[in-house]
Amino acid sequence: MGAGIFAPALYRTSGDGFARLPPSHRLGSSKAVFDPKAQGLPINVFDTSGWKEGGALEPGAFTLAWLDRSPHPNASKVFINWLLSREGQMAVQRDGGVNDSLRVDIPKTDLRPMARRKEGAKYMVTWKAEWMDAEPMQKVVNQALAKIGSKP
Repeated sequence: MGAGIFAPALYRTSGDGFARLPPSHRLGSSKAVFDPKAQGLPINVFDTSGWKEGGALEPGAFTLAWLDRSPHPNASKVFINWLLSREGQMAVQRDGGVNDSLRVDIPKTDLRPMARRKEGAKYMVTWKAEWMDAEPMQKVVNQALAKIGSKP
């Protein structure tokens, strides 16, 4: 198996892929890459925070969903209020390890330096409505993978 681009469908497979595959490139970012690197795997992380175009500013690495019939009618509201609270954002930031909360009233010491927003830096907001159509980017990625003989 030759070197190629590794684009895992599941975040947890990222570290596994680096451990099993020859040198390659991985698309995306995840704590699943930083942890194996900290354990000594030969992984280099490509830091885009210094790019003149700006680093990526992500809204978060999770999605919220509500149950149709929750145990209590206000359960979702209570959870979302906690999640957006100072305490909730500190927990998400601490346990996720790769997303800097947009709240400025919480410490950033639990984040890796690369994940911290830098004052005065330029950032690309990646969740704009006009960027939500992934098809054009998927086409470019598939063409690049085909060119190097790798499967998407």
